[in-house]
Amino acid sequence: MAVGSARISGRLLSTACLLLGISAPAFGQTAVTAAQPVPGNAVPPGQDTPGLEAEAAAGQGALVSIMQAARPDYDAQGAHVGSFILLPTLDMTETFTSNVYAESFNTKSDFFTTLTPTVALNSGWDRNFLGASVSGEINRYSRYVSENTSNFSGSGSGRLDILQGMYINADGGYQILHEPRGSANAVNGRVPTEYHLAHGEIGYVKDNSIIGLKIFGTVNDYTYFNVPAANAPGQIVETDRDRTEYEITGRLSYELAPQYRAFIQASGNERDYAQKIDFGGLQRSSTGYQVDAGASLSIASKVDAEVYIGYLEQDYADPSLSPAHGLGFGADLLWNVDGVTSVRGSLSRTVQETIVVQASSFIQTALSVSVEHEFRRNIVASAAFTYTDQDYQDFGRDDNIYGITLEGKYLLTRNLSTSLDVGYTKKVSNAIGISQLAEYEQALVAARLRLQF
Repeated sequence: MAVGSARISGRLLSTACLLLGISAPAFGQTAVTAAQPVPGNAVPPGQDTPGLEAEAAAGQGALVSIMQAARPDYDAQGAHVGSFILLPTLDMTETFTSNVYAESFNTKSDFFTTLTPTVALNSGWDRNFLGASVSGEINRYSRYVSENTSNFSGSGSGRLDILQGMYINADGGYQILHEPRGSANAVNGRVPTEYHLAHGEIGYVKDNSIIGLKIFGTVNDYTYFNVPAANAPGQIVETDRDRTEYEITGRLSYELAPQYRAFIQASGNERDYAQKIDFGGLQRSSTGYQVDAGASLSIASKVDAEVYIGYLEQDYADPSLSPAHGLGFGADLLWNVDGVTSVRGSLSRTVQETIVVQASSFIQTALSVSVEHEFRRNIVASAAFTYTDQDYQDFGRDDNIYGITLEGKYLLTRNLSTSLDVGYTKKVSNAIGISQLAEYEQALVAARLRLQF
């Protein structure tokens, strides 16, 4: 597809977003995650949302897992401020990492301490939802102090319930983040790359009749900062990665039978780089689309699942960069096997941005499977496996990343809990020898104390 014919201006997309009403989650280095940041390079454990927040914020009739479920005897009660509930928390985490810089050889281990204060203010209404949160993440290393980082996240969200099964939701936020050393786009800088992310989304959902409709989309704006080179004078240019990404998605569904729906969906995106020609002499701005067909299953308090397959394509402004295209697919599963066990799974295929000069992008296939179990009302645990394949276009490089995470949580009182996370990550690549960062192994052990009120 020619870029000229496919390009949709950012201004037009923004206007369409406002007119249509849109919302969608995103994940990965070039996307937003609602989960609390995990210190350092740890493999993220399962979503860990306090019970008072999870069910209210998720949406009408949303299914939650064992780790997310409300526990009235152990959830913080918060402070009532009119019809709102104020929920302050403080996490103190001590982590050991076997590979601070996520390197192939000459690895270095260290301990680091993380303080994560969070304040959330959520409505306590029977209908509709309004909430806001502010959090920080302060990482301090024992020996390798160049890795010290301070992150910030502020967000607000709302949901307007029109009828049962029909609502409008929106959220926005701003984050100050640092790129993990193990990231696909990490550079060999003296310090981790800092970047800022502004995010907005708005959407409309109608699934209370035989024909369902969802219209949603996002705007993400990325700002990167140059970093001093680790083994050479001068700086590594990162500002040419600054960009704004727009995406619109529409889904039309049909109820085949109670609890079963078939759907078709289509999305369009624009990735607009502020610097039209990057440091490598390439024009990385692009437009893309994806078309899918699939089916979903929803059984109250038991199962929420969907699977889809289709075609995706991303076309680049620079004629020397080949389009990224091929089979698109995805799946999501939340299965509450019984009252004490949940199984979660996800599968996705997306086109991701890259800083590799010879590549237009990489097509990422990501799989995750986890099991959560409640041994006692105040003792819960989870085990997760992740696999990611990153297939670089125009370059012949292929990276595979495997991860395992074990998490155990002990709820002592409403105000105090502890947890222990153990994670292992292994990255293998056919680019070994090109970069010291091409392959690595990393083990992490993190002990956390949470205070909540």
